[in-house]
Amino acid sequence: MRNKKRIITLTVMLIIVVLFILNNVVATSSTTAIVTVLKKNYVEEQEEAFMIVIPPFGDQSSEFWKDTKTKIHIKDPMVWNLIEEDQTYLVHYDNKKSGVSTLTHIENIDDKHAIQLQ
Repeated sequence: MRNKKRIITLTVMLIIVVLFILNNVVATSSTTAIVTVLKKNYVEEQEEAFMIVIPPFGDQSSEFWKDTKTKIHIKDPMVWNLIEEDQTYLVHYDNKKSGVSTLTHIENIDDKHAIQLQ
């Protein structure tokens, strides 16, 4: 009887831990938006490529745009090379609960050749 209680307790604790991990680490949402690339950067030490984007067609110096900037990580450096600053793109990216956004699709608004990353 005592072993049964321990097994049930351990099972319940394991389920709680797994649910916590799934909810906080793995959970993502997706965003599709038309954006203008303000800046792109590559940090060699961390091998991190990213771009800073804002909604298109606005005054980049206004306070509103400063609050709406989004940093999107780019896994493939070749894709990062093709992205140009001050250009407008249709992007699709995943947002993790940790706050990290990762690019999954990008398409130049003026071009019909999209880059599918998955």
